[in-house]
Amino acid sequence: MSSKTRTIYLNYTKNAKRSRMNSFKRLSNQFDLKTGTLHSGLAILLVISLSLSLISGTSLCFQSPQSQEKEQILAAELPTLSLFYYSNWNDTLLPLDSGDRISGDHITLNATWSPSENANGSLIEVNATAIPMVIAASNNESSVEIDTRALGNNATVTINCTTWLTNGTPISQLIENVFLGNFFKPHIEIVSPNGGEVWTGVHNITWQAWDNNTQESLTFEVLLSADGGKTFQLLESDLTTTWVEWDTTGFSNLSTYMVQVRASDGIYVEDDTSDSTFTAGDVATGPPNSTTTDTTTNGNEDLRTALFIAAAIILSAFFAVIVYYLAKREF
Repeated sequence: MSSKTRTIYLNYTKNAKRSRMNSFKRLSNQFDLKTGTLHSGLAILLVISLSLSLISGTSLCFQSPQSQEKEQILAAELPTLSLFYYSNWNDTLLPLDSGDRISGDHITLNATWSPSENANGSLIEVNATAIPMVIAASNNESSVEIDTRALGNNATVTINCTTWLTNGTPISQLIENVFLGNFFKPHIEIVSPNGGEVWTGVHNITWQAWDNNTQESLTFEVLLSADGGKTFQLLESDLTTTWVEWDTTGFSNLSTYMVQVRASDGIYVEDDTSDSTFTAGDVATGPPNSTTTDTTTNGNEDLRTALFIAAAIILSAFFAVIVYYLAKREF
């Protein structure tokens, strides 16, 4: 290798090394720059995370009194409902649940929330959609009652019970498909006349009546039949006693009388009728159709007499003609 060539080669080698060193420095500088950027990003994320932690801690430390109260109640015990009923028939509190069928005179519902210190007021609503009617009662206590006779009729109902937490949050519970029977048909039974009696003058028609609704007032109607119960005519109405005076004077003397008494409680009507007929009245009545029979008999006798006379006249005329012709022949 000539000296000139060797000099060129050495210069090329030096330049190549210098170029590689410059490239390495540039890569090193770029890596340092990226590393610095990465460190800066991690530092920013760390600051944000610490800030969020501080904010969250501050919000936990400064909760509203209502939220703290609700959490305290939830941490303790939410109010639970106990639903009972009683009536004039039985004043013992009995449990009530969905699907129950209950009967009684003035059925009263009792809704009680416990623990009472967590219940701020009570509301009970009874909804009878078939009537339709909704009744409700409320107060500031943990227990409330309602008399369901205010519905006005027997019905299947939905019961909605509500209370409020001390922070105003409502809690409700539905009890569905409950039949409430508050109203009952009256009972009535005729005492006299009940069949076989013979009455003239003044007598008392009497009966017994009662109703399972003890506070109801019954009214009565009395009807009289003269044809064995086929038809009835009103005798007295708007009675509140269990008897009525009947003066049989002026009534036809018949053995086919019957009495019917109707009792009403304002909703239902029930009746009772004499078991069999009785006799009453003082106006005599003759046998039926007696005048017609006598007239018919006399008419038949007159007809026979007329026919006999006519026959005799005809026969007399016939014999007269025969005698006339016989006499004419002889002479």
